[in-house]
Amino acid sequence: MSDKSPENSVETASKPSSKPLVFSPAFRGSHTFSVENRLATLREALGQDKWVHQRPNISKAIEMYENGELPLPNWQKIWFANGRVIDGLPDTAPEGVYFWVEGVGCQFPQISATPPEIQGQFAQSSRCAIYPGTMFETDLAAVGIFPMYSGWMLPFEIDTANGSVWRDRILVEIQIVTATGDTLTPWFFEECAVIPTVPGTVQGRLSGFKMRNYLYFATAPGNGSFSLNQIPPAYETLWRIVLRLVIEVLYHNHAHTDLWRKTLVAFAQAPTLTHLESHSLVPGMTVRAIVSEDLRLYPPTRRIYRQPQPLHSTTDAEKKPLMLAADIEHLHRDPEIWGPDALTFNPER
Repeated sequence: MSDKSPENSVETASKPSSKPLVFSPAFRGSHTFSVENRLATLREALGQDKWVHQRPNISKAIEMYENGELPLPNWQKIWFANGRVIDGLPDTAPEGVYFWVEGVGCQFPQISATPPEIQGQFAQSSRCAIYPGTMFETDLAAVGIFPMYSGWMLPFEIDTANGSVWRDRILVEIQIVTATGDTLTPWFFEECAVIPTVPGTVQGRLSGFKMRNYLYFATAPGNGSFSLNQIPPAYETLWRIVLRLVIEVLYHNHAHTDLWRKTLVAFAQAPTLTHLESHSLVPGMTVRAIVSEDLRLYPPTRRIYRQPQPLHSTTDAEKKPLMLAADIEHLHRDPEIWGPDALTFNPER
């Protein structure tokens, strides 16, 4: 969006101007950090028994604020361990090591209109070095975290699309497992913001920085068997696949359209992996067959391109980039593979 000056308005955008066009940021953060207020908070915590294990870290933070070393530029975060500055939060730590972090978090945009104190919790963007994950208040009781838990840190500010809010900050150990209990990652520390639970609403849970390092686009080392590895980059084009399926099932006059509709409706009422494969919901048809046919006829990625590098190049011609393409759509519609009705939507094939 642009600044609403006469030169930048829609009505006068085509008129000559001697001033350059200046665009506003997509997000205007309202954050104003007060060193004095933060020092007062830290000094108060220094005298409280709750923070007895964190006193070396709090003292170090106070020292750096007083010396002008904090806050860091661009709201970057700085980590402490037993009174020393460290490069970042490690995955594991010896017993008796206590961590602390100073800095402003950032989470936006909002997913709800009211109340304002819970807005800005669904997605994240960065003006900070490390993204905080989400823990709801109900999670604390579920995992047995109590007020004297040593992973608590002082509340901190989160910049959201609706301004700044204060949230409790906590360190927890996390391990990612599959639905069957198989481990995908080792145990690792994650910094989280504690979000008030709002009954009756859908609240987004954010993954933290460490979790993203293990599961970035589901292609991190060690995730070869992770289910999401089978579908990138379909997440950006999946809407087209769903639309095509709706059109085929609702608006095209196929011989067994009613059977397909009943199958999808029954699955929507009981969406389980068992029912995905089962014929029991509607005899003679499965949801997997319908979805597989949709993906065959309308693949989310029509072509895959690769540019291999030659192992040895001796001539200029051999050094020229070589582009290879796999025509997925052609293969999915080839009559030699799928028969003469290859262009027809038919989950029963």
